Amino acid sequence: MALLLALLIVCHTLFTTHLCSATDTITHNTTLRDGDTIVSNGGTFALGFFSPGNSRKRYIGIWYNKVSEQTVVWVANRANPINSSSSGLLRIDSRPNLVIFDGNQTNPVWSNNVSIPITEKTNPSSLFYKLLDSGNLVLVDENRGNRGSPVFLWQSFDYPTHTMLPGMKIGVNLKSGLNWTLTSWKSPDDPSIGDYSTWVDRSGPPEFFLRSGSRLIWRTGVWNLEGWSGIPRMLQEDVLNYSFVNSPDEISFSYIIYNTSIFSRFYLDDLGTIQRSVWLDSGRRWNRFWEAPGDRCDNFGGCGAFGMCNPNNAWICSCFPGFEPKSPKDWNNLDRSQGCVRKRVCDNGDGFLRLLKIKIPDASNARVNMSMSIKDCEGECRKNCSCTGYASVGGNGDVSSCLMWFGDLVDIREYLDGGQEFFLRVDAVELANAATTSQSKGSSSRKKLVLIGVLVVVGSLIFVAAFYYFFRRVKRRGYVQRKRHPKPPFSLPISENYEEASASFELPSLDLDTMIVATENFSPANKLGTGGFGSVYKGKLPDGRQVAVKRLSKNSGQGVTEFKNEVMVIAKLQHRNLVQIIGCCVTNEEKILIYEYMPNKSLDFLLFGMLIIISHLLLFTIPVSSFPKEEVMKFIQVGILCVQENAKDRPTMSSVIFMLDNETTIPIPKQPAFVLISKPNSPSTSTTGTGSHSISEMSTTIIEGRVKAGPSCIHESLEVSRTMLFAALMLIGKYVATEKPTVPDFVYFFNNKLCSATNDTITQNKFLRDGDTLVSHGGIYALGFFSPGNSQKRYVGIWFNKVSEQTVVWVANRNNPVNESSSGVVKIDGRGNLAIFNGNASNSVWSTNISIKVTKKASSALSYKLLDSGNLVLVQENKSDVLWQSFDYPTDTLKFGFNWKLGLNWSLTSWKSRDDPSNGDFVLIFNTRGAPDGLIRNGSRVIWRTGPWNGRTWNGIPRMSTNFLFHYSFINNSNEIYFSYGSNNNSVFDRLQVDDLGFFRRSSWLEDSHRWNEFYSAPGDACDHYGKCGAFGSCNANNAQICSCVPGYEPKSQKDWYLKDGSQGCVRKRELSCGKGDGFLKLEKVKLPDTSNAGVDMSLGIKDCETECRNNCSCTGYSSAYVDGSGCIGWFGDLTDVKQFTVGGQDLFVRVDAIELGNSTRHSKGFFSKKNLVLLCVLIVVGLLALIFAFYYLFGRAKTRGLPREERSLHELLSNLSNEETNAKFDLPIFDLDAMMLATDNFSLANKLGSGGFGSVYKGKLSDGREIAVKRLSKNSGQGIIEFKNEVVLIAKLQHRNLVQILGCCIDKEEKIGYMSPEYAMDGLFSIKSDVFSFGVLLLEIISGKKNSGFYCEDHSMNLIKHAWELWRDGRPLELVDRAMGTSFPEQDVVKFIQVGILCIQENANDRPTMSSVIFMLSNETTIPTPEQPAFILTRRYRHPNSSTTGTSSCSVNEMSTSIMEGR
Repeated sequence: MALLLALLIVCHTLFTTHLCSATDTITHNTTLRDGDTIVSNGGTFALGFFSPGNSRKRYIGIWYNKVSEQTVVWVANRANPINSSSSGLLRIDSRPNLVIFDGNQTNPVWSNNVSIPITEKTNPSSLFYKLLDSGNLVLVDENRGNRGSPVFLWQSFDYPTHTMLPGMKIGVNLKSGLNWTLTSWKSPDDPSIGDYSTWVDRSGPPEFFLRSGSRLIWRTGVWNLEGWSGIPRMLQEDVLNYSFVNSPDEISFSYIIYNTSIFSRFYLDDLGTIQRSVWLDSGRRWNRFWEAPGDRCDNFGGCGAFGMCNPNNAWICSCFPGFEPKSPKDWNNLDRSQGCVRKRVCDNGDGFLRLLKIKIPDASNARVNMSMSIKDCEGECRKNCSCTGYASVGGNGDVSSCLMWFGDLVDIREYLDGGQEFFLRVDAVELANAATTSQSKGSSSRKKLVLIGVLVVVGSLIFVAAFYYFFRRVKRRGYVQRKRHPKPPFSLPISENYEEASASFELPSLDLDTMIVATENFSPANKLGTGGFGSVYKGKLPDGRQVAVKRLSKNSGQGVTEFKNEVMVIAKLQHRNLVQIIGCCVTNEEKILIYEYMPNKSLDFLLFGMLIIISHLLLFTIPVSSFPKEEVMKFIQVGILCVQENAKDRPTMSSVIFMLDNETTIPIPKQPAFVLISKPNSPSTSTTGTGSHSISEMSTTIIEGRVKAGPSCIHESLEVSRTMLFAALMLIGKYVATEKPTVPDFVYFFNNKLCSATNDTITQNKFLRDGDTLVSHGGIYALGFFSPGNSQKRYVGIWFNKVSEQTVVWVANRNNPVNESSSGVVKIDGRGNLAIFNGNASNSVWSTNISIKVTKKASSALSYKLLDSGNLVLVQENKSDVLWQSFDYPTDTLKFGFNWKLGLNWSLTSWKSRDDPSNGDFVLIFNTRGAPDGLIRNGSRVIWRTGPWNGRTWNGIPRMSTNFLFHYSFINNSNEIYFSYGSNNNSVFDRLQVDDLGFFRRSSWLEDSHRWNEFYSAPGDACDHYGKCGAFGSCNANNAQICSCVPGYEPKSQKDWYLKDGSQGCVRKRELSCGKGDGFLKLEKVKLPDTSNAGVDMSLGIKDCETECRNNCSCTGYSSAYVDGSGCIGWFGDLTDVKQFTVGGQDLFVRVDAIELGNSTRHSKGFFSKKNLVLLCVLIVVGLLALIFAFYYLFGRAKTRGLPREERSLHELLSNLSNEETNAKFDLPIFDLDAMMLATDNFSLANKLGSGGFGSVYKGKLSDGREIAVKRLSKNSGQGIIEFKNEVVLIAKLQHRNLVQILGCCIDKEEKIGYMSPEYAMDGLFSIKSDVFSFGVLLLEIISGKKNSGFYCEDHSMNLIKHAWELWRDGRPLELVDRAMGTSFPEQDVVKFIQVGILCIQENANDRPTMSSVIFMLSNETTIPTPEQPAFILTRRYRHPNSSTTGTSSCSVNEMSTSIMEGR
């Protein structure tokens, strides 16, 4: 019996422990030990002990049971792990809490702390924990509820960790106080609470935020009854069903999945990204379905207040209509965090602009009314001046709901699809501008088609008739003959302007391709300098000659004529001291001159005389006492002879050489041509320094050349500073003043001013110890020992010296750190290597390991210098060659590529972590197969690809092309292939980096905010990940279904495609019958496929490229290599990693079968294909223009038939202009309209001087160089031919020194222009007092801060002049002063100014003072006369009740025009 009892006890123990551990329940009688698991009823989830990542600590968690990759969704003791040496267990205590114990089973490590009361009636055996198939661990009481609807006393879903499962809620329970919040893990190895969490904001309509501490990272937007407004892809969801609850009891968001066999989860990772993933059985991996933040515009408030973000725009951020950047400087430096401010204050006449497809602003400062219609919402917002905008909660105003904002509008972005309407409050001016530029949608499609057809037919007929008429007219003028024999835009030689030239010459013309090759595509590395008309580059012709290539800027303003003249003049000049022109290149808009190349400092001797000689002399003289004083003084005397003011007094170069090399009498020099003298400081200026100016009023160019140092700074290489030039000029000044300089004078300046010790070089005698730093000459970079992040290990690196946040760009011993207990040393060893030593150890931990052979003597002349570019270089004394440089061994920053000749691989390798700069997992390297492009790889797996170089940018980074802050260079030749970049502003610190997470980032330092501002990062969205949509798949991040197949293909796996997994790509719908009707379809604006299986031929154009691809059945597609259409890329195999852009990209032509080609033709809508629509639009526009022309011509002819002959043509009237009183004839030239348009740059607003009642006045320049004022009469001014003739006759008769003269006029159809100053007399009466009136009006405008033409106040009958007069008359003149002045102005002076201003505008010209009197009155204390009533009062013209005019206008009591002057 005892044996039988023992067996029963053992069986019971086994049953209650191990057997029960395989169930889904934990009871009072069971214990879960480390190694045991419980599994939900359907086998979906499991619970047990686990160790995350590389950790050995033990946690209780829930994970997917049917997923091969362990994926934990909930952790119990995330903050209290069990040590790996202990054996943990899980059981229920008496409360009944679920408790985790370590090995000793005394003190619990974790408990769920349930708060249910336990009474005598409570049966502990009825309480148990159960793992459901939803992944929810629940505490159940069998005595409560029923079998179909049990009561949960506690559930793990109320305490989420980092994962949200179907059925789980995120939000807040207002009744119980529970916060359903996701919190990230600290790292993949540590599930404790990390830096990121979700949070619901209830200050306005509820929104969910992702935050790190108090910093907001991303928000969902408000719930619009269908989904979150900030996640438009939710509306296109067909796998999940979402739910949002906003009640007095709770605010929560949850979801369910339609197909329960699909495992889907939301989770917050340790990097601060919320992701939704779906498990793929076929690929045995999680497929990322969605993530946020997904692009730069998802980052909260990235464009600041009233800024709008669009990731498809190059500049990302833009201001709302009616707003402008708050800080233009920061805005241009790509820091938009300060946002935008209003251009004008909203006042009467303001209204609302509708913005479409946007993520509506952060609603924390918004009010919601769910019972208010969108119309009533507008009314309420209009009543409250603090309301900045409104929208419908339900989205696009289709339900009764209102959301109004009061304050800044933050975190707005634009979408291509989705989003909502938002109504923005703007001022009256912005509202009017929007109304002017808006376009109506028009009628229905059928009506449009009918109208288009009619317009095409009618327009075509009219166009033919108009063209025939025009042809006949121009033929009579000889226009056709000129068109048949056009004059070439450029030809040489040009003899008409140089008849005196007797010798002819020939100038070779080189093609543009030769110039591109010679200058390495005009590489910034070859740039010699920049001038007003363009840049100059160093180049090398095919015959080996070095040349200087001047490339004229397209926007320089230098036209064909100036270019032709420059070529003509320089080509004729031949002199040994002048560079010769070798040839020119003219291709389309490119104008290039090729000169002989002169090396740097080749003109130094001529320009600076003995300054260079003295510096060379000091190189070879060591002690001061050994200077040959007589020789030095001779050098100085010859030097001053070379810089005498009169060129004829200067010696020739042969004479200079003779005087220097021989004992001969040297002439006494005269005053130099350019002498700097001190400018005394003015007592009124705050400048503390001294200035200088030229007695000859010429500018000085400070030359900073590279020279070798003097005796006291041997082995140090310094730049010639401004001190050198100043010192030399002072010595010359002493000579001119007969105060002879001595040799010690030169020694002092050259030794102490130029050769002051610097700290940018390591020599044999100069070590660098831990704590010391090497600083580049300009102070930009520093080199020294550092410890990254939280590490205690020591490394030698280079970092930005002027950046407050230490940013390391290069690490020497990244894989061999110095122990923190040692004191590291950097020095040059006996072989010339730069070596790092650990304390006093004899063996180095790192060395440059140079492979050059140097003797002991030569090694002493080696030095390492840190340059302002951040490059550490090894140089040898007296030699310019760089023997070694850190740029050839980049770490995670700077350039990348290959040097075939030297065998160097310039790749960027990430750090292992922020605390460890050793080689990490990610590398940016060139793929040289096919068309070269850059790849980020993790081992052999490609993460991201730049796309091939398209001649301007990387094809896969279209945003590169529009950046004015930086320039890029791509070199690909037989010696090397690399990409580099530079800043156009040396004060901007910029860097490219591959970080430890595998992102390629480009950042700029913002000095004001002391932080790095990220300008670009990749991968940036889901489509940036390499091969996201597989072979023959195209990815578009703006679509809900981001993957689609290219034409002629279909998904390889429909099931995976449905689950948003496109990795298996697409296959052909039908077998391709090569040569039997197949062809190519064009994909526009795409990232070209991976070119590893492509061939490249840069000699082929796009047409030849198509032919080559068509003739090869293996060719699957082709494209131009460069965006200008040159070069050919043909693919032979899969087309992988194709991405669709909205802006940028290139055209890709995909080979398709005949059926697909036919279907595409039908789908192109035949006649209404894109090409035909463009042609149709052109015909319509031309037809309409012809119709207007014909109508106007016929109407004008009919109208003039009934007019008197003298009014039929102003040309006839002007040709017979005469002075009837004196019978004196005068000539008035008539100019054609083309000449006027050319003179005024097509009446450019930049040339506009002012506007008057009858038209505008522009500044212009005639072809002979004269500057003129062009008055262009408005067609709607009301001034007719008679008034125009009278004005011309009147002004042409007047001749006075105070009046401008009329030079001529122009009449072309309705265009009437006269040449005169905009300030002409009032009432048609000209006098010497006419300009006084204009001055008086201007003076009153300055005082009041208002313009006379646009002035208004409560009394609508007033304008500025009348207003000023009435205030003066009533004794209230100070009320005229601009309110912005406050009270901080001298009242007595202002009253005097007002009085003088009114005197200037008196009605009788004789009563007005002269300008000399005006100046006297304004500048002195004197008695000023009392003014009479002003002469010219503008009154407001009211709108008639039946008129549709909304603006206001002004009229003149004498019906003459006034030119309103607007000073620049």
